[in-house]
Amino acid sequence: MRLERFVETWGTVVVVDAASQGLDSAQLDNAIDEVEEFFYQVDRDFSTYKSDSQISCIRLGEMLITDANEYVQQVWALCEYARELTLGAFDPWKADGGFDPSGLVKGWAAEVGVQMLVEAGVEKVLINASGDIVLRGGKPEGGPWNIGIASPDDVEK
Repeated sequence: MRLERFVETWGTVVVVDAASQGLDSAQLDNAIDEVEEFFYQVDRDFSTYKSDSQISCIRLGEMLITDANEYVQQVWALCEYARELTLGAFDPWKADGGFDPSGLVKGWAAEVGVQMLVEAGVEKVLINASGDIVLRGGKPEGGPWNIGIASPDDVEK
């Protein structure tokens, strides 16, 4: 069984392509529903455009990171690690308006979404969050996933 879904969130379209020999269509559909709801929750928690998001509240000083939910705290810690790893080249605390983890959140959410599907029994999955791509298990029809990177000088290549 294979399902593909296009989820409109984060100002883009996230592609979820999942296949499983062990799940029927209803089970696979339900597993993707849970990932879709997680993506919407990510939008509610991390949006810098929504005044009531947890990130907006942190940016305005209305909430401490210790009062944020588990996911926001996890991304905060990943941002600290990324800042260290890049010797400060990636620093979401230097963003205009304060802490802005947008440069990390899509990739992190795609990874969490794939993990959710794998834990639900999906053997082969691709999540493409507008270029932040996470893959597991190879293509549903067999073989490895084919990934290409467009040349910025020649998008036809």
